[in-house]
Amino acid sequence: MSEGAVAPASPADRPRRPGPVAVLKTLASVIAPLSIITALMFYFGLLHAYHFFRQFGIDYTVFDLSTQDYVVRSADGLFIPLAVVCLLVLVVAWVYQLLPDAPPGHVTTAARVLVPLLVVVGAVLLLLALWGAVNTNDTDTPFEKVRWFPGLALVGGVLALQGATRVHHWVREQAPDHRGRQAHPVWAATEWTAVIVLVSTGLFWAVGNYSADVGKLRARSVVTQLPTRPYVTVYADQRLALTTPGVRETACSQEEVAGVRYRYDGLRMVLQEGGLLFLVPWDYAHGRDTAIVLPRSAAARLEFSYAWPEDLSC
Repeated sequence: MSEGAVAPASPADRPRRPGPVAVLKTLASVIAPLSIITALMFYFGLLHAYHFFRQFGIDYTVFDLSTQDYVVRSADGLFIPLAVVCLLVLVVAWVYQLLPDAPPGHVTTAARVLVPLLVVVGAVLLLLALWGAVNTNDTDTPFEKVRWFPGLALVGGVLALQGATRVHHWVREQAPDHRGRQAHPVWAATEWTAVIVLVSTGLFWAVGNYSADVGKLRARSVVTQLPTRPYVTVYADQRLALTTPGVRETACSQEEVAGVRYRYDGLRMVLQEGGLLFLVPWDYAHGRDTAIVLPRSAAARLEFSYAWPEDLSC
């Protein structure tokens, strides 16, 4: 090397590009992660409640659910996705630790093969995500039964293309005479911010649709299990005018029970939430019968029994 020549900087001496950890730290200083998680859980719980009550023909806003109610409901839709993600991360970490060390030349060759493969996979996944976004309301698409897939396709496509870019840069930096232009820190931070936002959007999209599907599934499960639930007898101090087929109204005399004027039989209770009773006829069938929502204060007393009430006296 001549006296005036400048030796190329080694990979260790080159300035580092801002990575995802640095970007996440910056975002965390602006937005509290706990607030984001709470907002997401609230949204997932809202979708769960919306689709659950919609199966019975009820507007979920009737129950005036609190933020805590929505957050609790979100656990039903988030438990499996979170468990699957954690298991995948553990599997990848364990496999990486068990892989034998390979010579640098073999690693570089494998990396060069990996780049086009990641580009193809990423492009295909992004096209599937775009197709799912355009045909959101189309029931004839393959995503009708797996509506969460387009969101995961967006996540996978973005990560695959970003991985291809990272591997490509790494391969170029392994050359001893490499003098590639280093990205400006602002541009690198912007790149990682866009990746994080797109991945978060995809996860939001996927888990949101999954939570909605879980809400529908739970409602159908409730309908299936209704025959195994006890009968509910409602005693009221005023006439509730329940004219739903299958529900029997009995007027009580003042001598029978003080403060109780009417008795209603032939009901099953689905749940009690937000100060309201959610009841259905004993032989409820989806699409045929009407669901009943009563203020808890309208029922002076509730009685539960697995035997059909034969005695109609109050």
